[in-house]
Amino acid sequence: MLYKKGNFETGNYVLDRFENNQRKERVYYRKNVLKRIKEYDYKKRLISERFFDELGFPFLRRNINRETGKVGKIYLLTDNKQFENSSELCSYFLSELIEDRSENIIICDGPGSFPKILAAGFTYVKKYAFIYTNHINVRNKEKNKETYILKNGDQLDGVIVLTESQKNDIIRDYNLNNVSAISNFIEIPDVVNKPNNDSKKIVGMVSRLVENKGFVYLIEVAKIVTSIYSNVSFNIYGEGEYRSRVEELIQENGLENNFKLMGYTNDPNKAISEFDCVVSTSQIEGQGLSIIEAMLQQKPVVVFNVRYGPSDFIKHEQNGILIENKDTEKMANDIIYLLENEETAKKMGKQAREDIIKQYRPELIMQQWEKVLDLQ
Repeated sequence: MLYKKGNFETGNYVLDRFENNQRKERVYYRKNVLKRIKEYDYKKRLISERFFDELGFPFLRRNINRETGKVGKIYLLTDNKQFENSSELCSYFLSELIEDRSENIIICDGPGSFPKILAAGFTYVKKYAFIYTNHINVRNKEKNKETYILKNGDQLDGVIVLTESQKNDIIRDYNLNNVSAISNFIEIPDVVNKPNNDSKKIVGMVSRLVENKGFVYLIEVAKIVTSIYSNVSFNIYGEGEYRSRVEELIQENGLENNFKLMGYTNDPNKAISEFDCVVSTSQIEGQGLSIIEAMLQQKPVVVFNVRYGPSDFIKHEQNGILIENKDTEKMANDIIYLLENEETAKKMGKQAREDIIKQYRPELIMQQWEKVLDLQ
């Protein structure tokens, strides 16, 4: 018995094939062309997949471990090749697609792909790994994928990280001499005018709602600030799996009127324009793009000084304020100071935008990449 579902007019649909009331296969069509078939066992567990080319002919089959769901042996039918796992297949295609010549360059910006690049066996191709996050977690423990890169960094032409402070720690801890710091590219937006609303002061943050953003500490800060100024609102834009816990913290501390979860926004600059001050209680950073975005909007920022990022671009009490991590009382007092001293806050915000543009302008980032890749 077959069950068909999907868009029949466009030819994008799925066929489920059943035997004795058990699904045996799921067949995928795109534009009426067979693309993939999944095969299931009697317990409805996926056991294999077959892939088809634009003419509907099979070119690859891979087995799936029914207990773990992990990919097992892979058969590349067109090349009559067999691979033990996905990494072997990826390495094979890299070696097929890229000639082993010194003018060719691979930049790996996904740590999970790094072992596949090493396994491809290139001798002359230049190989770089870009670590765009922290290589340690909030408990100061190494992350497996990132530290695997660092422990094998001597097999690369270069390792690129986002900040100078992270670069220096890696050089010290892993004895690597091919590490460079290159920031993410940033857009330089126009400054969005703040809406006229003098009756309420807003302290804001644009962030994913996850535990390592330090919402426990932000709640403590908000409780201190609002106990002195009841007209201050902490507005948080973003979504995430930690939302329910943040809502509990808001209720437990009686902050329903002063701590608002605004939800996701696709226009962060407009959201930031509403803030009088921007705060970050994050416990770990790769670079801190949301802080940089606030500084580009000329907002004074008050930030916990954590690894890595903030100390690379915030000059304390000049273009922002750096607070010793978890010192919620000091953070609250500095927020109050900025809210009470608007001219100081404006001056700090203006300096912040100037400094960020000078440090992270796109043409400078391009020059850094060209130098690292030896393209100049």
